Amino acid sequence: MSILMVYQSLFHSRFQVFGADEDSCQTREEINFHDVSTVLDHILKSVPEGSSLAFGYTHRKVASHRSAVGIFADEIVPHLVSKGYTDLVLEIFPKGTPADIIEQEIEGFNCTGTIGAEMKRFLDVYDKSSFTFLLDKIGQLNKERRQKGQEGIKIHSGGVDYSNIHQTFLYPNFDSFPQRLNMARKEVARNTKKTIEFLAGKGRKVFSLNGCLHNDLYPHPKKALASFGKELKHSLAGRFVEIDLVIPELSARRNYYQDLALSSKCLWKGFIPDFGVNLVSELGKNSYLLFWPKLS
Repeated sequence: MSILMVYQSLFHSRFQVFGADEDSCQTREEINFHDVSTVLDHILKSVPEGSSLAFGYTHRKVASHRSAVGIFADEIVPHLVSKGYTDLVLEIFPKGTPADIIEQEIEGFNCTGTIGAEMKRFLDVYDKSSFTFLLDKIGQLNKERRQKGQEGIKIHSGGVDYSNIHQTFLYPNFDSFPQRLNMARKEVARNTKKTIEFLAGKGRKVFSLNGCLHNDLYPHPKKALASFGKELKHSLAGRFVEIDLVIPELSARRNYYQDLALSSKCLWKGFIPDFGVNLVSELGKNSYLLFWPKLS
């Protein structure tokens, strides 16, 4: 079946299920692919060479759910490294000064692959097993590439202010306090933006992993301060791409689907495929979502 035929069948499926009056999605592109590597190749061919890629994910709460971070580690990171991407910005680690222990440990990790004690403290906050798997995967990948005389991948902090962590990230149940949560969101947006701009300005090929709220190219006005996407679109002269990773079980939890890169009345569940990976672009240029099937 051709890509055009797949696109057409998906379009008609959405029309039949939701009806023209119920589903307001203005889909620019919808294609089903066999695997993630093929999707990424399609995106890279569609955007300016060397574009910075910002991947958005939703945290899982229980280990029985699939992890977007795990998929990112297992399938996305190796493929992007093979395409020349060299630098990964992670919001899980707070942004400090060069003298701070967190930045020293990150620098050490980039040399040895060893996860430092201070780094581990922040892995404990959200989905420790998935982020540990991501770092272990990067460490092993770097070891293999260096043995071949190839450049590895460097990680960088892009999270909350390290000097303020006890008021945000490490404050007990901080996300239950709107003022603390908004403070953290603004710090993440600012720090990730600055780090990507700095690395891209040096000619590095950069990608990042953030919550779906932060990488929006076309943010809702009420959420604009939490997003770095719109500003990076201008400062990087359009060489910026958002890619949301949509695991149905996670996006349905606590209405997290509201943070996806879709217009407000677009019915997100209609994009969930029965097989493969669904690539969707609905809001505008350089804005993508990758949908995985539901678990049976």
